[in-house]
Amino acid sequence: MKQVEEIIGMMREALEDPLSFARRNAAAHNRHPIGYFCSYAPQELFYAAGLHPVRVFAPEIETGRADELVQTYACSFARACLEAGISGLFDFMDGVVFVHTCDTIQNVADLWKHRLPHVPAYIISLPNRTDGPAPRKFFRRELERIRREIEARYAPIPDGLILDTARMYLQHQQLMQDLYALRRDRPAVLSGYDMFAIVMAAFFMDRAEHAELVGLLCQAIREGHLEERADLAGRPRVLVTGSMCSRPHFMREIEEAGLLVVDDDLCAGSRSFALPSNLADDPLDLLVENYLSRRACPALHMAAVHPGEALVNQASKARVDGVIFLQTLSCDPKAFEHPVESGVLAAAGIPALTLTVEQHRPLADQFRTRLAAFAELLQAKRSA
Repeated sequence: MKQVEEIIGMMREALEDPLSFARRNAAAHNRHPIGYFCSYAPQELFYAAGLHPVRVFAPEIETGRADELVQTYACSFARACLEAGISGLFDFMDGVVFVHTCDTIQNVADLWKHRLPHVPAYIISLPNRTDGPAPRKFFRRELERIRREIEARYAPIPDGLILDTARMYLQHQQLMQDLYALRRDRPAVLSGYDMFAIVMAAFFMDRAEHAELVGLLCQAIREGHLEERADLAGRPRVLVTGSMCSRPHFMREIEEAGLLVVDDDLCAGSRSFALPSNLADDPLDLLVENYLSRRACPALHMAAVHPGEALVNQASKARVDGVIFLQTLSCDPKAFEHPVESGVLAAAGIPALTLTVEQHRPLADQFRTRLAAFAELLQAKRSA
């Protein structure tokens, strides 16, 4: 068994230079990298085609050229990604995959096709409502169309290979679910920052290789080879929620304030590893179920799920002392959902802190000040 510290150290590398890490990993597996901007992108189809799916996140970058093309009040994630594309940071990729989850991303996708034709863009539409037969029929047709586009550029993809790839992804999702569950019970075995590193590495590594390493970590925790850290014991437990929050300094600052992140509700986090309600033998039906049965992203809608109640249930399951919203500035879908979630949390007596963040800039001083005050509040409540 690989040493646990060696595994975690490898995962931390993903946070230091994500694109270089992804590029090396793709080369090691003899695959061409392809970027995707959203967890709803059907990575299994691209993986089955022999590509290496790489999640695209917003780098810390000035957005001067992007701001000439996209309104400056649009979300920082979209503008920073467009700027990075214009700057050539994604030129090593065989293409990029956009999912139409919000108008800003669709705007960037359209601009990308005109401004960056040398990095081909695949654009996938999602149904706004994700439950029911009509959305599933619509999304399956989108998958069929994207499959044809991939096959036209590369080679035919057998159904059996897609099914095997989908099952491999499901195995990885189950292992990530297991790791989240183990940390909810014994959170001090891994800091929230290291857990974040493990999550982020999944988006840059070969998925089968990452699954193997996560399996070893779960085994090490179950068998007691990973001891709880004394410096993390007794801290107030928090759940972090938001939309696109991919910068490691968010988690670092939260824990440096004296808190312990034990769970998350992020699209660059637990949402990406939700398991389907049902399994299917048809490969595309399995993909449809895998993506549409998960709790809907703030830009989408699932009639049977109330976002506030779902968040309270997750917070209760994780036995947290408080919830931290990382609210990306100008992310309208999450901004519309936020008052509903805040109200239900307040009614349940769960303290919450909302911090407005930009995805492409260093943290403001008030971020740390407000975190410190929230940590004192939760510690006082816990002591009482």
